[in-house]
Amino acid sequence: MIWRQQGEYDGMQNERKGIMRLTIEGDCLTEEQANELSSMLEEAGCALENVTVKAQPGTENFVRFEAGILDIVYKEKVYIFRSVGHLAASGGRPFAYRENLSFRSLGTMIDCSRNGVYTLTSLKKFIRYLALCGYNRLQLYTEDTYRIDGEPYFGYLRGAYTKSEWKELDIYAASYGIELVPCIQTLAHLEQIFRWKPYAEINDVNDILLVDDERTYRLIDKMFATVSECFSSRTVNIGMDEAFMLGLGQYHRLHGKTDRMELMLRHLRRVSEIAEKYGLRCAMWSDMFYRLAFGGYYDENAREFPFDCSSIPQNVSLIYWDYYSKSQEHYEKILEQHRHLSENIWFAGAFWTFLGFLPNNTFSIEAAKASVRACRNQGVSDVFFAMWGDFGAECSIFSVLPSVVYAAEFAYGNEDLPNAERRFFALSGVTAEAFLALEQADKIGNPTGADLTDPSKYMLYNDCFAGVLDTTVTVADGREYGVLAERLKPYISHRIWGNLFRCVYALTRVMEYKVTIGIRTRALYRAGKKEELRDFAERDYKILIGRLQEFYSAFSELWHAEKKAYGFEITNYRLGALISRVKYCQSRLADYCDGKIERIDELEEDLLDYFGEGEKYTKRLGYINEFQKIASVNKF
Repeated sequence: MIWRQQGEYDGMQNERKGIMRLTIEGDCLTEEQANELSSMLEEAGCALENVTVKAQPGTENFVRFEAGILDIVYKEKVYIFRSVGHLAASGGRPFAYRENLSFRSLGTMIDCSRNGVYTLTSLKKFIRYLALCGYNRLQLYTEDTYRIDGEPYFGYLRGAYTKSEWKELDIYAASYGIELVPCIQTLAHLEQIFRWKPYAEINDVNDILLVDDERTYRLIDKMFATVSECFSSRTVNIGMDEAFMLGLGQYHRLHGKTDRMELMLRHLRRVSEIAEKYGLRCAMWSDMFYRLAFGGYYDENAREFPFDCSSIPQNVSLIYWDYYSKSQEHYEKILEQHRHLSENIWFAGAFWTFLGFLPNNTFSIEAAKASVRACRNQGVSDVFFAMWGDFGAECSIFSVLPSVVYAAEFAYGNEDLPNAERRFFALSGVTAEAFLALEQADKIGNPTGADLTDPSKYMLYNDCFAGVLDTTVTVADGREYGVLAERLKPYISHRIWGNLFRCVYALTRVMEYKVTIGIRTRALYRAGKKEELRDFAERDYKILIGRLQEFYSAFSELWHAEKKAYGFEITNYRLGALISRVKYCQSRLADYCDGKIERIDELEEDLLDYFGEGEKYTKRLGYINEFQKIASVNKF
């Protein structure tokens, strides 16, 4: 994959320095939209003056720009905005494109349930980027982060969206030709509500609702009533994924052993009937059919499904989700299997925002290309890409904009990377190469070349004394992180992306010291070099504490620029505890060097190989993003 440097784009934008002006002929765009897009593209550096936009519906998508006129024929409204994206990328040069979206719907999904609840301002900004790329669908993943009449504890203190917020966003998305689809949970992933007594009685086990209990279906009815009122879309994603322990908790105590596949199907039929009551059509994640039938995740070698697939309701589409492969053949095999389950198949890939603090655009783009090709070959109609916020929503959705742009190009039949690069540069004001640098801290010291790994998170929280992950470190020192920080530094004041780059820059500077601080501490302690250890604690630990505080400030600024305040307290606690722990370790080293204590027990104990086999790097160290599994082996 070729990524161009900033200087290579000097001639790609129109060199005039005027104000971006879009003049609308007819009613294809509102004046507000023209102003929003003009301001947005001007901020990114596009300065095409006095462009007249004309658009009319048709049976194909066609756009031509010549002599200051952007002439558009569109099959659906969003193509008007994609055409404006073409205009921005053109740099003022004439062009003509005839293109069609390979799918009925192309979308993304934003996780608003893992503490990070994005503000309407942020979501509207993201919607504009989606429209300029040609996406026509957006899902909001909300487990309990929305308000339900008569359910005060549902979404309590979680930053839940109100009905008015949802309605406002729905109208806004529609104005840009984007269908806003609610994504809720009607079976599992509802752990946050079960801490409250009103819901404890309908908890099967873990995060799962109690099937066959009428109180469960009264709650689900309220869910559907809410989304039906707030969204113009008649489609709803009902979740129902990863219900691993379905029927094995309270349900088993009440009813005894049962056929879990039949239990799943019975619940699905009941849920779909409630949806029909509100005129809604459902989509659900398909993994539980595999897990209950074959005992695991999607398997290329899965046998014939051991149940009557026709019992799956006809008003339910199945979503095959797969975030981990770059193989077109793999995707096609699983899609072919899905045809035995249903003819109504969606596909969900991922833009990787769930490793930790950093994105992984390189992998996301390669996986998107393979999956889009597979879906096109298999006749899949609906495709979207999830942006999960696992374990704290630490990574900004805007950090994967390269993936957003490139996946759209693939879906419109364009695999010409220079064209995608030009579009990205025009819309963002920086190169894809610059955004690619955001993930590089996770590439340093990776001897296996693993695609998905996140040392910027697990080494951040790895303990200075009892660092179980110290045995996985492959770098001799942190100098590479320092070099990377200098590479990021020019962008920390960027007019659009300064907050994002400043946050990653600060994290990279932390890693320069943090990645090896435990190893170096242990080495000096074990060697009995008290004076060197004293100097090390006074110098390096002090620098690390200062940089951690800088990272905390930068992360806080980025969070509050994009998300509601709710949920930030979790990272507050984590980073605050980390800073406190580093200070504690520094003080313990000082006490040891001053003779106040005779030993430091954690440094006396030998660290065991993390992999347990004495062959550190024969296994790929994947991503470890659970704080409680990183920071300590003791109980949380």
